[in-house]
Amino acid sequence: MHSRSRPLVGKYAFTVHDLSMGIEQAKFQKATGLSMTLNIGEYSEGGAVAPMKEVTRATFANCSLQHGVFENEELYSWVRETVNMLVGPPIGAGVASPGQLRNFSIRQRRRDRSVLKTVDLYNAQPTTFSPGEFDNDSNDVQVETLELAYEWFDVRLR
Repeated sequence: MHSRSRPLVGKYAFTVHDLSMGIEQAKFQKATGLSMTLNIGEYSEGGAVAPMKEVTRATFANCSLQHGVFENEELYSWVRETVNMLVGPPIGAGVASPGQLRNFSIRQRRRDRSVLKTVDLYNAQPTTFSPGEFDNDSNDVQVETLELAYEWFDVRLR
């Protein structure tokens, strides 16, 4: 009787899908850091005694994906492309390469593998990539941490 390898899918509750191009899917055990902060500005009109307040800008914390696997090197190739952009930009200083900014969909899965929540990150780029330890327990390429900076996120409950 032949044995077959069993993927570690059940262990990874977060699947990451590239909505732009390239990376088909990566799986992570943990996704943290998503947050939005709305900054409030104050101004006074005329002879107003109390200042008026309104939102001036929003800032977003980086998203950290931890303890993951992916089946090919597309994810690392994207990180490498971003680094190469800093060293020798193909178009000119300060101009992003066409594939540098990506849109990602992070899907949190229940135990039965159905989707619980989806978070879409727009114009994301890597800020930290840690490949982790060398390990022969899996055929997948492992990554300890992938941290993403992004311009906006959207949350959908399913």
